Amino acid sequence: MRGWWRVTGICLALAAASGRAQETERSAAEPIPVDVQATRLEFDQERNLVLAIGDAVVTHGRDRLTADYLEYNTVTHDIMARGNVVLVRGGQIWRGQTARYNVRTRLSDVEGDSTLYIDPLHIRAGSSQQISPTTYVLRDVTLTTCAGDDPEYHIRARRATLVREDYLRAEHVTFHLGGVPVFYVPRYTDNFGRETGIDVVPGYSSRLGAFLLASTSYRISRGLRGTTHLDYRTKRGLGTGQDLFWHDDVENRWRGRFRAYYADDQRPIRNDREAEVREGLVDSDRYRLSFAHTHAVDPRTTLYANLTYLSDPFFLEDFFRNEFRRGAQPENRVHLVRQGDVYTLGLLASFRLNDFYGNVNRLPELLFEVPQLPVGETGFYYRTENSLAWLERVFPKGDARSDYDAVRGDSRHRLEYPTRQFGFLSVVPRAGYRGTYYSRTLRQVEREETVPVTDDDGAPVLDPDTGAPLTETVMRTEIEEGSGDVRHLHELGVEMSFQAFRMLRHDQTRLGQGLRHIAEPYLDYTYVPTPNLRPADLPQFDGVDRLDRRNDVRLGMRHYLQTRVVQPTPAQRRRDEALEAYRVGDEDAGMLMLDPERARPEIPEGEVAPGYVRDLVRMDVFTTYRLSPEPGQEDFSDLFFRVQTRLSERLRWDFDGAFDMYESEVSEFNTQLHALADNATRLGLEYRYRRDQRDLLGAELDLIPLARWSLLSRFRYNVDTSDLEEQEYIIRRQTDCIGVGLGFRETRDDWRVYVQLWLQARPQSMVKVGR
Repeated sequence: MRGWWRVTGICLALAAASGRAQETERSAAEPIPVDVQATRLEFDQERNLVLAIGDAVVTHGRDRLTADYLEYNTVTHDIMARGNVVLVRGGQIWRGQTARYNVRTRLSDVEGDSTLYIDPLHIRAGSSQQISPTTYVLRDVTLTTCAGDDPEYHIRARRATLVREDYLRAEHVTFHLGGVPVFYVPRYTDNFGRETGIDVVPGYSSRLGAFLLASTSYRISRGLRGTTHLDYRTKRGLGTGQDLFWHDDVENRWRGRFRAYYADDQRPIRNDREAEVREGLVDSDRYRLSFAHTHAVDPRTTLYANLTYLSDPFFLEDFFRNEFRRGAQPENRVHLVRQGDVYTLGLLASFRLNDFYGNVNRLPELLFEVPQLPVGETGFYYRTENSLAWLERVFPKGDARSDYDAVRGDSRHRLEYPTRQFGFLSVVPRAGYRGTYYSRTLRQVEREETVPVTDDDGAPVLDPDTGAPLTETVMRTEIEEGSGDVRHLHELGVEMSFQAFRMLRHDQTRLGQGLRHIAEPYLDYTYVPTPNLRPADLPQFDGVDRLDRRNDVRLGMRHYLQTRVVQPTPAQRRRDEALEAYRVGDEDAGMLMLDPERARPEIPEGEVAPGYVRDLVRMDVFTTYRLSPEPGQEDFSDLFFRVQTRLSERLRWDFDGAFDMYESEVSEFNTQLHALADNATRLGLEYRYRRDQRDLLGAELDLIPLARWSLLSRFRYNVDTSDLEEQEYIIRRQTDCIGVGLGFRETRDDWRVYVQLWLQARPQSMVKVGR
């Protein structure tokens, strides 16, 4: 039977009896509860030592020390442990043969070879010394995320300092792959996957040549980290960059980034085709500066800033293609937003930094919006949207068009009155007004002009009698700048709809509890009389300036297929957690395992189990009938459809499009399918079609990514031209410790081969080859 001893005031009393009253008084004033257990326990009163022999365990708070043998001094609170020593404190697990530990100061020294585990890092040290409650000094250190005595990779350092449980700084560091040293760095810092890392990307590209893209990430201070890039491409030359990332690590109120990159491009123009487009816009000095910041000034006010300056319009396409695909032209804006209880107030500045881009500058634009708001007890609802801005339309440098600007003030107001008629029909009449002020308008002026008469070949026609060139008078329309004016738009409308439903099933299915179909026919009539200023009379900046008269009705039908997802009760969750803990052998599963009655889920009679209604399918089909079509317009618009399906958490299928009822053909169709299997295999399909513009098919398959061997493939195919625009394949091999991938990617103007290497425990940090 294991002996046990609770060393608290009892041991201190024994110490007092031995004649050390002063130490006892001090210790009694600050009692330290310590629990000592062992196969055999002895107490040496002369030395104030508790001797724990065989399977010794000392527990102090959350700290736990085990050893074959240990001595605990009840006065100094020092512990000396020998044989299979294991010290567990917080997220650390120390292992060694000899160790010293002080309960009061929580300082420890592990003599000789020792190991430390801080998830996910395994650390082996020749010696370790704790110099403060949060700092260890380690010598002859080996670090790896691989378990076992023969890691697939490791890092060696002469000396390392461990601060708390989240930061390590090493000196004279050598990286080893297998038993082979790969490279050396004089200093290395690691905060266990959160802010540090080395990224190396070797490969070959037909456009860039052989390349090596290298970067190192590091922490500068709390809330500030950096990444330094050094890249080389045999066909393009050297490139270097510096990134800074910052955040508020106390209240998380602000975060941002700064990126700078410079490339000494030895071949900015590769061929004659590029020369026609790039000549005069690109030289060898190519760069990008980018700044982004988000700041919560207070709980209701947020500042957003995003600025990018480029050396030329082709920089992103050449060096950062993934970024280029998300947006060919970076947006520069600063936006301050204030969110009130019933309003949103914003101040926006949007502007162009590079003159080779076109843009609508807003310098600045003041925005004020009130969402739908009840008007007292009248049953009416009011909403308004307002803006005041100086707008400037600027065209790219060299464009023949001239820039123009105007001050525009726009104010939109709408009043709605929701009602229910006959107990089922929703009728919502509305009335609105939109007034828009322009500091300048456009005026069409017709002028007579005398021009020579020419034949079909463009030669002048002569008078047969006099031989003089014949002339004729024509009327030409010119656009002149007009004075400021206000455009008035009045709107009347009504929306009507009702819902009908049918229960298809009442029992439990794999999708949920029951199955219900809801059909909702609707119509939405809008009448806007001809405004005093038409779009041709206004400078064009955005959609506000294109608003015009309307007299149409939207006719549509919405469909919903719904089920009820029942959520487990708290008792059910506790039972499931306890059963799972019991299944995996966790002895600390809790009292639930000892009291089956408490674990039994019960729902009081008449109470509905908690849950929510989930839309399995949502469909909207509609068209617009124009009561007063414009010249060239048909009476009916296309027939539009939008469908979303969520039959399970692992299957998502959406599609939308339009059908031309006059030509009897699809004018637009887009669909996306995402599926996830039990073995983590992921399939994505995408198809985008627009008549006479695009016909693209894309797919991505991530096949058994958690298996030892896996495959990731992507492609994009142009159906119209039968052209495979892009394809990519990555074969991956994974062990318990590291993963290796070999990839091939081909686009219309480039192909490349690259290698990936990542750590299973920390895929985003330390050594990673491939992006």
